[in-house]
Amino acid sequence: MTRKVFAPLIILVLVLGGIVLCFFNIKSSKEAVSVDVTNVTYCEDVLSQMSHEVTSQTTSVEEVIDFSNSFLLYNFAEEPIAIFYKIAPVGYAIYDFTNGIVLQYTTDNEHSCYVDKNEHYYYQGIHEYYVRTDEGYLNLATGSIKKLSFLDDLFGPDDFYAR
Repeated sequence: MTRKVFAPLIILVLVLGGIVLCFFNIKSSKEAVSVDVTNVTYCEDVLSQMSHEVTSQTTSVEEVIDFSNSFLLYNFAEEPIAIFYKIAPVGYAIYDFTNGIVLQYTTDNEHSCYVDKNEHYYYQGIHEYYVRTDEGYLNLATGSIKKLSFLDDLFGPDDFYAR
């Protein structure tokens, strides 16, 4: 009789213990991520992928990339997933530093949504630029609100940059 009572109890404790450990592991791995926007390798990679847009008269990365107006972009799981580089004199590049790919760029105009370097921005792909509000995530391109559940915040939503 006691075996029948203790077996489900032990299984429940093990399952709950595993969930708690998984939760703390996910949270601590997010906090450990640190990305340097001024990383020379990233900057050279961006410039080489934009080579037909950047003039040959440029002699240094600092002449093309305005670091004071460059910042990290995040996915909804609060992980840095890309860097927004302000290009001088006009333009921008969004660089996926994990895969070494310039996702979008232009030297023709400024970005219409990413305008404040002190804001915490989310990037989910082209025309998927967000800021977090009390109601959810505000899409800066469309004005619509995207609501995420607790599980989406914890484990990452099913979107372009969820890992």
